[in-house]
Amino acid sequence: MVHSTATLILPFIEQTSVFNQFDTRSDTACYGGTINAAGNRVLSSGAQLHPKGKGRSYDDTAFPAGQTAAKTRIDTFICPSVPGGSVSDPISGYGGFDSMFVALSDVHSNNPATDGQTYGARHSTRNANWSQQVVDGCLNCAEKGFERVTDGTSKTILCIEDAGRSHPDVPLFGAFSSRDAITGSSQADPVGKTAGGSGARRVFAWADPDACTNGYSGPSNSTGSKLAGINQNASPAGGLATCSWQTYNCGPNDEPFAFHPGGVNLVMGDGSVKFMADSIDGVAVKWLVGAADGQPTPEF
Repeated sequence: MVHSTATLILPFIEQTSVFNQFDTRSDTACYGGTINAAGNRVLSSGAQLHPKGKGRSYDDTAFPAGQTAAKTRIDTFICPSVPGGSVSDPISGYGGFDSMFVALSDVHSNNPATDGQTYGARHSTRNANWSQQVVDGCLNCAEKGFERVTDGTSKTILCIEDAGRSHPDVPLFGAFSSRDAITGSSQADPVGKTAGGSGARRVFAWADPDACTNGYSGPSNSTGSKLAGINQNASPAGGLATCSWQTYNCGPNDEPFAFHPGGVNLVMGDGSVKFMADSIDGVAVKWLVGAADGQPTPEF
């Protein structure tokens, strides 16, 4: 993708002036790369741009207005309950996002007998059984949009809290991505790659497609429990030694998480806002993510 879901909804939340600063019309051929069998443009960074994608990425120095727009604080995207604030990255200045659109879930959910120790967690993506567990959410790069949500938009999660990723205290709350910036070229924003290792970037910015939309997987990088759930490893602040918040998928890091007590707020596919208690079974959350899995809708 070129632009994040958060970027695309700006005109609908009274932020048209910010949206208009982005380039949403240019042909993505400007980024070079190669075309794969699916018709996607594959950049040198490994990022893939959908064949219908248009415009220039927020981190493209050839279009500085987009970088300026991406550094705008959008109050709608910020949760006031995050301790110490969640405004913008102190390194790049990009505006933060305290939620995540859920593209898929790959939590294992057949049954405890067949999934064994991975039930309620997940295999590595390199495991041959991984793809059999994936269910698509409301939004992904497939065609037909919400027509795919055969389970019902009122019964499928669209967006859920993932608060704290843009906290200024990176060593405690945040993590750097090992992935290059979206463009992955000489045009890529150098500021966003100055810390956290070679080619790193923060994984919280609302303008970043990869940060804005995530999968629900549970703490798959934990060295302790890998069971998926809401607000996992919430205490103590900073997480456990086995699942530090600096580790992907641990705590407020690409997984459902909030700093107000008891659970998280979420938006369903029909636009309704609900509260989900963190006592809900982790596999039940997977069925609420799945747009067409045919599973009974859990109560929450």
